[in-house]
Amino acid sequence: MANVQSAARYLAVRERLALSQSALAKKLKVKKQAISSWERGISDPRLETARELAKLADVRVEWLLSGEGPANGTASSNVVNYIGRGRSVPKLGDTTMRILPVSKRRPSEFVQSHFDCGAKSYALQVVGDSMEDEFHAGDVVIIDPDLAPVPGDFVHAEMADGMMLFRKYRPQMAVKGSAPTFDLVPINGDWPTIRIDADNPGKVRGVMSERIMPRRRQ
Repeated sequence: MANVQSAARYLAVRERLALSQSALAKKLKVKKQAISSWERGISDPRLETARELAKLADVRVEWLLSGEGPANGTASSNVVNYIGRGRSVPKLGDTTMRILPVSKRRPSEFVQSHFDCGAKSYALQVVGDSMEDEFHAGDVVIIDPDLAPVPGDFVHAEMADGMMLFRKYRPQMAVKGSAPTFDLVPINGDWPTIRIDADNPGKVRGVMSERIMPRRRQ
């Protein structure tokens, strides 16, 4: 549900653009009634529409939706907070894809998280069967690069050749002064465990902070 403060921001942005409700609705490809609802504090725009509106008005979408931070400037966060409705996290692909910064890869889909997550968090869709029966193809996981992995965490990891993996994290004893050593462990025993060390370098890109499962018919 929107509020008086967000309604005032939507109105201020439209006035900044010097557009009528009808003209703005045409640019955003929404109905005039939608603009009216935003400006009366009845509803918020969809995130994709809010991003387009912020781009038109040259303001930060974080400020437009939540009032957080300065109105202008470069966004430093992937995540947009909705007061009372959790956070919208960009979905950047699947668990095998190399992740580019959001500034270089405009997301077209977002997922809703209701738990705390870092500003650089991103969502991925699970593919393959390497993590069954704990995870299934189509599940969505939110990855937080700000979290440090601990034993048993599920992580998104990058190999030296650019291959990306979603696996369970299992640290190993490492020689003092050497690169960290850890295993990337599948749940499905048909897949091999991969040891990351000086001879097979890799790094953890982020730790799973939340899992979103689609509803499946029995």
